[in-house]
Amino acid sequence: MPTATDILNVERSLIGVHETPPGSNIAHPITDWAATYGYSTGQAWCAWTQSYAFWHVPGGKELIHGVATGGSWVFRDNGIKYGEIIPGPLPGAIDVMKFAGDTSAPTSHVGMVESVNPYEGTWINIEGNHLDRCMRVPRHRQDDTQHWFIMPKYSSTPAPKPKTKETLMATVTSGTSTMSFSGIFMVGMMNEQPWDVWAKVQNPTPNPITVHFRCVTNTSVKDEDVSLGGNQIAQVQGKDLGASGNSLMVIQAPIACVMTFDHRPTT
Repeated sequence: MPTATDILNVERSLIGVHETPPGSNIAHPITDWAATYGYSTGQAWCAWTQSYAFWHVPGGKELIHGVATGGSWVFRDNGIKYGEIIPGPLPGAIDVMKFAGDTSAPTSHVGMVESVNPYEGTWINIEGNHLDRCMRVPRHRQDDTQHWFIMPKYSSTPAPKPKTKETLMATVTSGTSTMSFSGIFMVGMMNEQPWDVWAKVQNPTPNPITVHFRCVTNTSVKDEDVSLGGNQIAQVQGKDLGASGNSLMVIQAPIACVMTFDHRPTT
């Protein structure tokens, strides 16, 4: 079975393919290949780009369940059907998008994730039919686009971090404690269940303290102070602090504490 790298290498080889003439939705060789499956030329070709990449690697078409499609929603529907939806972008994942206000089809566009910057909440897709070309496109969570990420069952798949355990932890051993985390909040759907980020702090002393939680989302700031008894744990849900998209969450305590951030299903 192919790896994600095998498929991405085909995607990279398509960068620069463009419509001839511009605006025609005819992009050789992708639309030539699609025509062999009964599609007429002159149709939007973002989904064909993804099918093309998988079909041109031995064993690749099985990874997308034999799909040779011009409809981006087919990837989304198969991802749901076969349990391949993941909560956030990873290299090799198919990114199906629904643009705000688009009522023309169940979904709007599709690309493949090439790289991810989790601390900025951004990623790079390779997308066909973007500005009439196949090109690298930066994406993020701060627009009104809805994303479904589908991870085919590659022979070697980048494993997402466990979603029920801490993803980042630090212990400050002296002075006051400050811990910050910037990443993709409200990371999306997994098995039709939304996920969120929680901040947690543990008071290691028998004395009560007040812990300060802060979230910065774009230009907005939301604060919450939590009174914490001796040897107690305080937890604050990211969405309750206004976390969304690329947010910065900060925990501050007057003494050395154990501070963590973790992903959990949103209830």
